[in-house]
Amino acid sequence: MKHLLLAATVLGLAGTIGAAGAGPLTSDSIDIWNAMTSGGSGGAGQQGLPNATFAFGGPLFEITSPTGLQSYSHPINYNDGTDATIGGFFTTVPLPVPGSCTGACPGTTISQGSFNQATVMEFRFTIPIEGTVTFTHDDGISLFTMGNEGTGDATNDLFKGAAAAPQALGDRPPDVIFLAAGTYDLWYNESNGLPAVLETDYVPIPAPLIGHGLLALLAIGGVLFGGKLLETFKARDLHTA
Repeated sequence: MKHLLLAATVLGLAGTIGAAGAGPLTSDSIDIWNAMTSGGSGGAGQQGLPNATFAFGGPLFEITSPTGLQSYSHPINYNDGTDATIGGFFTTVPLPVPGSCTGACPGTTISQGSFNQATVMEFRFTIPIEGTVTFTHDDGISLFTMGNEGTGDATNDLFKGAAAAPQALGDRPPDVIFLAAGTYDLWYNESNGLPAVLETDYVPIPAPLIGHGLLALLAIGGVLFGGKLLETFKARDLHTA
């Protein structure tokens, strides 16, 4: 019985190791655009797609400096319901404002009601082990394998545009997708006022037997064999006493 309990303990440890790494995704880098917008909820500038920035006027409204993706390694897990600025989106969590967001960037209004102002952010992140990722967001998002945005529409979007339209938090379930190991570009559009929510939950698949799973099985075998050997010695000692 003791050996079965020990084996169960080792199996439990193996399961814990297999689930290690679950939690928010961590970004590698970030870029930010912001502009006054129009066209209501259907306007191009309100969609969580790369080409929303075309409605912003391109790099003219890319307010991170220097322009382009800049290193920013922090959890993608934002929920801002109190501060309507780009800086507040990060610090409310709290996390630091990206180093490339300087000058007027931190104090810039992140979005306004009636779809009059919006912010688009591009987060690049890396999946070390294939697994399931859940995205909870207000407003739209899209997801691409790194650099595969094409013309910026939903053609190469892994969600096929289904998650790109602005939405109020809770209007529909979070978006869930299984991703292979690799690097991805996540585009997020915050429009129509607070809240500004972008939360992720990454659950890697359990490790296969070749790896720590195999080690766990070997450990179980060692526990059972060692216990049996100990019982044999005890029986022999009792017999010769």
